[in-house]
Amino acid sequence: MSIDQFISNLFIKYLSNTTSDQTSKAIQSNLDLFASVSEEDWIKYRSWKRWLPGVEISYSTLIASLQKNRPDILSTICSTPGGVEWLEQNINKILSKLKDPPKKHFIRQ
Repeated sequence: MSIDQFISNLFIKYLSNTTSDQTSKAIQSNLDLFASVSEEDWIKYRSWKRWLPGVEISYSTLIASLQKNRPDILSTICSTPGGVEWLEQNINKILSKLKDPPKKHFIRQ
């Protein structure tokens, strides 16, 4: 599995119980798809990510994954004004959250 497949799987996981109507409302209100993810889960996802090759997500991989697993959601994203931008914001959010936090250095005074 590559990093883009991993991220695609996370998207599918968090969209699994979402209806097209809910997705449309989320887009219209600019809802953060990953707002409910706990910090503990982000830590777990970051640890998994370290073992995966690749550093970038391929939009085509995510779109293909949505087309295969949730064509209704992909259709809603593409047909709702601002949907593509909303998807990009959520991709950027997940990429930001998956970055390892800066290491804290102890400075003796």
